[in-house]
Amino acid sequence: MLVSKSLLSGAKTEIAAKNHGLIVVGLQLLLIIISAGVTYLTDNPQSGISIIWGELCALVNASLLSWRMMQRKHQDATAGRQLVWMYRSALERFFVVIGLLAFGMLRLHLPAGQVILGFVMGQAALLLVPLVRGILNRSRVEVK
Repeated sequence: MLVSKSLLSGAKTEIAAKNHGLIVVGLQLLLIIISAGVTYLTDNPQSGISIIWGELCALVNASLLSWRMMQRKHQDATAGRQLVWMYRSALERFFVVIGLLAFGMLRLHLPAGQVILGFVMGQAALLLVPLVRGILNRSRVEVK
């Protein structure tokens, strides 16, 4: 009975991590579409493209984070080994995101401020999902 409870708990945690990652990526895609459309219509096409590039960088960051969180091959490793993998993942994401942002600003000649604004808006989805989830869970508890 103890083994089945721990397996069930592990499965629930894995499903919750996958759902969280998918919700974040979905919210970021929605933010990309809305903000790029609004910027494209109100300012100019170059601004819309710059914001799309910044938000795509944030989407890549969240996707890499979600992918690393869903990998289960390191679950049985020691705490020190898991810490090494966590630092490796953080460095991978850092260099990929910095490379994409730099490519957009230096090679594509996109305005830096708008690229960074798009990136920050995309990263906001990482903060919004837990907040919205907490509000929804609190309202469900109060209704019962």
